[in-house]
Amino acid sequence: MLDVVPPLTVTISTGDMMWFTSFCNGAIALKGQETVLGLDVGGIDLCQPVVMGKAAGVFSIRGHACLRKAASGNDAYVDPVNLAEVEESINSQAIVKARFLKSYWNIAAQYSPVVVLPESRLSKGVCSHYGGKLTTVRGSLVLAGGADSLQFLYDYGVGVRTGQGFGLAEVIKQYD
Repeated sequence: MLDVVPPLTVTISTGDMMWFTSFCNGAIALKGQETVLGLDVGGIDLCQPVVMGKAAGVFSIRGHACLRKAASGNDAYVDPVNLAEVEESINSQAIVKARFLKSYWNIAAQYSPVVVLPESRLSKGVCSHYGGKLTTVRGSLVLAGGADSLQFLYDYGVGVRTGQGFGLAEVIKQYD
């Protein structure tokens, strides 16, 4: 049984403004109407989008991020203490995601590898997901790289399963 107690807040991040506009327009059209579980859309608050213009930034992972070991396939998750492993995972998954967006959705996503700096503060998390458990990473990432790559990670999330609510990254600070 699922108990839902209003208010329920949904946070969405995407670099695809056409999709985002369509989503927001759909939510606005539902305003005041009863939807699932007897809930209704009471309001829509749009956050000011972040534009990455610096060479480094501090990102807070909102909730959990799933980072797989790049060479292992789908079943091995990274140890958040091993920043080299975290970096390889973030970069390999972002490159795959950028290629997908370009080839299937014609979104000109730009990504080149970023560096995970030692000031990052990460810990292991465990999250229930579809009746099972996922090993996740939580905390803050300090990343250096091109502004396009940092923007990509902000827009599309860090790691895998970003379409399922994992890997949402909030920009805390930008610096050179």
